[in-house]
Amino acid sequence: MEDTNTDQTRIEEVRDLLDKEEYGTALSKLKELLESGKTEWNQYLQLKGELSASIQVNNLIDEWALYIFIETNQFKHTLPILERFIELAPHNARWNYYYALSLHMLKKDMQKALHYYNVAFDNGFEEYWIRYNRGMLLRELGDLDNARIDLQQAATLNPEDKTAQKMLYEIQQIIDSKHLEQLPQKDVDKVQEMVSNSEYQKATVQIQDLLSKFPNNALLNYFYGFCLHMMQKDLDTALSYYNDALLNGFDEFWVKYNRGSLLYDLGDLQAALDDLERALSLKPDHIGAIQVLEQIKRSLE
Repeated sequence: MEDTNTDQTRIEEVRDLLDKEEYGTALSKLKELLESGKTEWNQYLQLKGELSASIQVNNLIDEWALYIFIETNQFKHTLPILERFIELAPHNARWNYYYALSLHMLKKDMQKALHYYNVAFDNGFEEYWIRYNRGMLLRELGDLDNARIDLQQAATLNPEDKTAQKMLYEIQQIIDSKHLEQLPQKDVDKVQEMVSNSEYQKATVQIQDLLSKFPNNALLNYFYGFCLHMMQKDLDTALSYYNDALLNGFDEFWVKYNRGSLLYDLGDLQAALDDLERALSLKPDHIGAIQVLEQIKRSLE
């Protein structure tokens, strides 16, 4: 009860300061109030409701809440605040960067996250943080060449950053392995024939053997995930192999199309929607992708 009374007293103090137009002091008090525990979404909304005297006050509360949500990794709460800020200031580098970061951390519409990282970069946000996080995002999207460019620049800007250097090493290993791992064409033909004939169980045995020799081969990872998916067997493992196929450079359309369908089967409708929308942006006339996307949208209604 004492905490509630303390918070209410602070709110009254902030309200009095705002009435006196002492905005600098009000800002400091708001910071104390937000950092004292009012960091949950419902508490943030309560505070806005009690102090929403003007746009200036709303912006004041939103900005402080935004930084606290970011610091505490509550990224789902940053999105509506940042969307309003970007609507007011579409070229603000900081808001665009934080919006990209929030989407990225939530694994929500990664292509959109990439777009906002680019906007932040073009508008002058600190290069190191753009290069580092955009590089990580590109790595997740399977764009190894551009990921390497960004992370190399991040490592140059901040030589103490061991994380960027470690990721660069991993990317280089994958790129090198692609050159070293020349899967014999006869093995490729055999696997493709089995998959084409829907001999999925038989194909998984062959692919498992090949993966023991060529673990980073994009084609093998894709086909193994696809076979498990078609058999509706161990779908979480199938998802993992689709992810590895994308990371190792397999055709993005086919991964996003089939992974989106798999995510739908797993009940992750938003992730499925993101994958299918991306797939259709790559091949707008693909009938199968159009049908799966329509099915997902009906499930979301």
